Amino acid sequence: MDVDIIQQGGAQIGHEARASNNSGKFGLLIRAPNADLGKDPRWGRTEECFGEDPYLVGKMAAGYIRGMRGSDPKYFMLASMCKQHDGQQQ
Repeated sequence: MDVDIIQQGGAQIGHEARASNNSGKFGLLIRAPNADLGKDPRWGRTEECFGEDPYLVGKMAAGYIRGMRGSDPKYFMLASMCKQHDGQQQ
């Protein structure tokens, strides 16, 4: 488990979102990461998940979020809203 590389990826997304939001029209809230457990292939989107181990998914999602937030103690570089699937059929 390489949380540091996931955090670096989150930081890159944060930088790109900031750069593309120069006009201020879009906001800085990203619906990511997907913190669902990828255990049911019938769902069809398991490739978006970090896996089916709750500990691994939690650690990887936390690293991704830390990267997107950045290291400034006062301001977030980017706000994150985790995605998850509730398991209910729609």
